[in-house]
Amino acid sequence: MQQALMPESKDSAQQRTLLLAVLADAGYLTHSIAISDLKLLTGGFWNQVYRLQVGEQLIVIKQFFQGVTNPMFPVMPDTEAAALRFLQGSGCAPEPIAYLPNTPAGDILLYGYVAGLPWTFDPPNAEKCIQGVADVLARVHRIPINAKAKNSFRLLAQSPTELYAHSLSMLNACDASLRGPLDHWVKTLADCPVTAPCEPVLVHTDCGPGNMIVGATGPCLIDWQCPGLGDPLQDVFTFTSPAMHILYHCEPLADADIQRVFHCYFQAQDVGRQLEAMQARLRDVQVYHHFRFAAYCAYRITHLQAPQPAVAALYSQALSAELSYLQRLLENP
Repeated sequence: MQQALMPESKDSAQQRTLLLAVLADAGYLTHSIAISDLKLLTGGFWNQVYRLQVGEQLIVIKQFFQGVTNPMFPVMPDTEAAALRFLQGSGCAPEPIAYLPNTPAGDILLYGYVAGLPWTFDPPNAEKCIQGVADVLARVHRIPINAKAKNSFRLLAQSPTELYAHSLSMLNACDASLRGPLDHWVKTLADCPVTAPCEPVLVHTDCGPGNMIVGATGPCLIDWQCPGLGDPLQDVFTFTSPAMHILYHCEPLADADIQRVFHCYFQAQDVGRQLEAMQARLRDVQVYHHFRFAAYCAYRITHLQAPQPAVAALYSQALSAELSYLQRLLENP
């Protein structure tokens, strides 16, 4: 979760000079580039992201920095590079150029710039907006997982029991004042239903509106820094999360539009046993994914309220919206 939460920038003339020197030594710059040619892109939180014109090509330079451990959205440079290679040519992600780990300027990922704008909901064109999201997620999730992918990506929590345990681990790291209001949910959801495991697919995990760039050919997912193998429904839950939209400074989707996202997604998945299994487990896992996102918001409030109170306040709004949605889910099974 990146958008609009960037701490003090690490960008400087010295940092740019080092970065360009590393790229030149690695053979990716064939002529002199001025540090002013690096265009800083907004939206990164832990990392620095630049756009650079190299000949006829616009490339993105993603420079990774060690940050605070994040229990939901870890920064994993090796995994992001693996995801771009896995998705190469699919149109679902930026096209990879190179991955340069352990350089004097840190881990560096180069990929093609995706032209377009972050996804926004346009009520007059609601069907088109939602269909584009459903289509790109379904295309990613339909890509067969091979042996290399199984060795490249982590396994994500799938079952209600696993999701509940992850939620409790975050709540246990929260201030008591934040845990208290969530105690009701801890008790309500303690009796976890048993669900059949699904065949894992590649899951983005952080597919909020700001990580979905809409160009001439439709949406493309960027920032693949914390993917894993798991339940495809996780990406749909993440995208429809009211908290996720608030954290990207968007209005949460109305409940009817959330239902439309699922309808379009299931249509895009077509038919088959996998689709039937997804529909069967939807209700059982949905509340546990949203409870986990609420726990994450509480965790972030705890760790941000002193150093970044304005960001903590945004997470407070997100937490309130997520809990309200969770309540509506339980009231309307």
